Amino acid sequence: SRAALQTGKTPAHNGAEANHARPHAELKKFPAYLQEQGYEVVAFGKVGHYAQTPEYGFDLAKHFTYHDDVAVAEAVKWLENRTSEKPLCLFVGTNWPHVPWPTATDVPLESITIPSTHVDTPETKQARAKYYQAIKTMDGELGSVFDAAYHKLGSNTLFIHSSDHGAQWPFGKWTLYDAGIRTPLIVCWPGRIAKESTSEAMVSWIDLLPTVLEAVGAPLEESLDGQSILPVLTGQRTSHRSEIFATHSGDGSFNVYPSRCVRTQELKYIRNLYPEFQFDSHVTKVRKEHTYWSSWVEKGRTVPAAARKVRHYQQRPAEELYDLKSDPNEQHNLAQLPEYAQQLQALRTKLDAWLHEQNDRATVFGMPTLLPRVGTPPNVITVFIDDMGWQDLSCFGGQADETPHIDQLAAEGLRFTNFYVNSPICSPSRTALTTGNYPARHRITSYLAKRELNEQRGMAQWLDVGVPTLPRMLSLAGY
Repeated sequence: SRAALQTGKTPAHNGAEANHARPHAELKKFPAYLQEQGYEVVAFGKVGHYAQTPEYGFDLAKHFTYHDDVAVAEAVKWLENRTSEKPLCLFVGTNWPHVPWPTATDVPLESITIPSTHVDTPETKQARAKYYQAIKTMDGELGSVFDAAYHKLGSNTLFIHSSDHGAQWPFGKWTLYDAGIRTPLIVCWPGRIAKESTSEAMVSWIDLLPTVLEAVGAPLEESLDGQSILPVLTGQRTSHRSEIFATHSGDGSFNVYPSRCVRTQELKYIRNLYPEFQFDSHVTKVRKEHTYWSSWVEKGRTVPAAARKVRHYQQRPAEELYDLKSDPNEQHNLAQLPEYAQQLQALRTKLDAWLHEQNDRATVFGMPTLLPRVGTPPNVITVFIDDMGWQDLSCFGGQADETPHIDQLAAEGLRFTNFYVNSPICSPSRTALTTGNYPARHRITSYLAKRELNEQRGMAQWLDVGVPTLPRMLSLAGY
């Protein structure tokens, strides 16, 4: 998300698809655009992904480590003492309300209402109170930056408030439901943007960079995926995009669940690329004293409604379709209903075209967990041959030699007459077998040899140890 903000390009185009990934080094970043216009560009707090922040090219970057909670106060202090005459672009990133949430000192438990999509337990209510306390902290920090900015810089200041994604709750962060991808966007610019105004224009996170560029008079590069919303901000237009596209690829091995979506004003279509994976996240995997997930699971043992919510979080169908006008919480999947077949196909086509334009490779980052199998798992025996095609086996019509044992195997099972490998040489062929991917995905396109020869041919030195493979997946499934 932060790489998309800083490049104005989607994850597939900027290279940072999985969490913690870096955008391509050669891409121009937010600071460089503004530095070309004579700006001083400064970052305090979590602006890039923690330690990656200085890599974006800021003139100054400070307090970007995990929950470095002095960042906002230090940004205000720096701004108040600034003497440069250059125009300023200041990024201030607060960690709140990222976990761990603070103790709830100003949020009484009796005031908490649990969202209908969540399981109401005492643990959930206590966690919710801490989350609201974190929001209060963030709100106070934003207010201090707002006041300092206009006091120091004057009214000709474009002030933008937003968030990188939804909150760390089930059906929020790590998901493509609106609770995960719909965030606040509030923009102030005295004399240019009307006060107390509201816009229903559909805007994407990647639109912020070109918006700032147009606002400061910088040229807009055609390579950007984002589109400036300055005409919307200034009241010249009321609409912007007809649909929003979003992707999620994963967060290490905590969350391995690639999904893609397209959202219009009325409908949301989500495509879960690997519905055989179990949806996990820090919510389900991190066990600490303040966590609440185990209380959901426990309540689900006796309360069917709670069990449905737990199951819905961890098990997703291949396709989801929601009518956002009648079902804003995205609880009633319409993808299987005949009366929505036309809308479903239209959104499929839109998403297919966009994914093709993105050159989206549907890569799996990290080691997924397969959904539990119902029933007794079968034993699996695989025997494959080295260096032999199909035509010399007698069961496939070969006359030069007899293969009675293979003929018996064919007699007891299903014999495919149109089966093909993905490469006619060892290393890439076995890579395809063990990963289920075309070998080019792993840069293993010929036989693996000495390092020097591999480098000369532009190949990997070995299969990445983090890649999901057949042995690892079966091991995780209990084999």
